[in-house]
Amino acid sequence: MTAVDRRWGLAACASVLLLGLIYGRPAPAAQPAAGSAATGGTPQPGPVAGLVVHRLDVASIKPGAPGTVRMGTVAPPSPRADIVFVHGHADRLDNHAALMGAWVRAGFRVIAFDLPSHGSTHVQAIDAWSFDDLYKLVRLVERTTVARPDRPLFLAGWSFGGLVVTRLAQTPKALAGFTRPVRGLILLAPAVDVFPFVGGDGIARASTLTHPPHPAVAGPPRPVAPLLNPVFAVRLLAEAAAGRHTDLPQGLPTLVLAADERQDLYVKERSVIRWAHQNPAAQVYQCPEARHSLDNEPYPIGPAVAARTTTFLNGLTGGASRSDPTLDQTCPRR
Repeated sequence: MTAVDRRWGLAACASVLLLGLIYGRPAPAAQPAAGSAATGGTPQPGPVAGLVVHRLDVASIKPGAPGTVRMGTVAPPSPRADIVFVHGHADRLDNHAALMGAWVRAGFRVIAFDLPSHGSTHVQAIDAWSFDDLYKLVRLVERTTVARPDRPLFLAGWSFGGLVVTRLAQTPKALAGFTRPVRGLILLAPAVDVFPFVGGDGIARASTLTHPPHPAVAGPPRPVAPLLNPVFAVRLLAEAAAGRHTDLPQGLPTLVLAADERQDLYVKERSVIRWAHQNPAAQVYQCPEARHSLDNEPYPIGPAVAARTTTFLNGLTGGASRSDPTLDQTCPRR
């Protein structure tokens, strides 16, 4: 262990204690009734138009674990493909309304869920969930929601969710565990190299995630800091290091969108771009002036992110995309 590592470790421990004193641990929430799979689909009012929410029992992947995961789907009348989306830390499934809306309008069905310790999921804290557990959860969500096995499947993730998707794809057994082949990946500011203290001081805030002080999201950043879940925080750093030193599967189409390295206080975007370029199948774009939550940025950045992702998806599913010179120039290829 280097001197820098030791100093960071001491600082991290001190921060855990301080954050615990300031913010405390959230009180256990009342747990909705568990079902055997997705039960009681209910239209969910909020920023994501057409969102239908289900409760997902996780006993099949976490035997003896109480509680359920909140899962949501939003779909066009005749979907051309399915996208399983994994949100980031301090995030929730319905905090990406503009991006999901663009995907649905382009003909794609979006499936997402709240991670442990996030949103309206009520299971064991995220400290109790290994990355292998999270891979199983992603696969359970896909298996529970599959409508047509012949429909193409894509995995997408933002920030920590992008790291989960990355590490899943880098794990052959996990990648092979879906009901159908994964046709491609969309990684938005993936957390393959993170700052030890997110947001500059260890606290996630809307003001450092996007330029608008009040973005159109379903809820504020929660949990406010990775260090409130110390096992998770250490695991995050370890898996990020493993992710950036491991290649993605050869031939798996991958879209990587990076924020501005001067504006992103959560992920080291230069490192993300270097890593992405090591993967021949990756298309790499960067959005200058974008903060970390780049799909929630105002025009033209947010719409440009949506356009880049839908163009990528259309190219793999035979769909047509319209070119917009302004949006094309907003997030150029790197």
